Amino acid sequence: MGKHLEEKSLIAVNENSLFYKIKSFFLKLFRGKKNALNGFSIIPVEKNEIQSDKRKDDFIESIRNVENEQTKLLKLQEQFDNRKIEKSQLSKEQIADLTALYKKQINDLEQSNERRINKIRQNKNGASFLKDIQTTENEETKLLKLQQKYDKRLIETNDLPKSQIKALINLYKKQISEITKSNERRKQKLLQYRKKLQTDN
Repeated sequence: MGKHLEEKSLIAVNENSLFYKIKSFFLKLFRGKKNALNGFSIIPVEKNEIQSDKRKDDFIESIRNVENEQTKLLKLQEQFDNRKIEKSQLSKEQIADLTALYKKQINDLEQSNERRINKIRQNKNGASFLKDIQTTENEETKLLKLQQKYDKRLIETNDLPKSQIKALINLYKKQISEITKSNERRKQKLLQYRKKLQTDN
């Protein structure tokens, strides 16, 4: 019977063994200090870590607030542009915010255009392209001045060479076409407004 007890007795633990050290390490790592009241482990956190987390949370919250304000302002701008809201319905603060937004957008657009122009100028082919545009603008300006003189009867058809008469005829055709298209767009808009008024009544 003594032999049987020896077989069932517990094995002596060697605290210097490798397995015991590994086991102890993991127990210390995962156990932490136990709170006697509720059994939750208490993990010590330094005050600096808490403040750092609070700053991060505050920063993220401020970004969300700015994004929300910006989103609201852009929606307001869209409603104003689509004439869903009249200026009289806006508060002074909203008008000031919209004005600032329009100024910023215009400024951004001008800067973007300036960057594009500079990029084109730096390109070898772009410089010649800009010259061609300026030449075309000068020719169009001259033609428009000639048209003004002709409209005011400061010059007669007999005074003009055939090339200028042909250029004036093409200019008048282009202007008539643009006016026709513009009038058609206005007509369609007016028809839409009339239809909307009829459906509202």
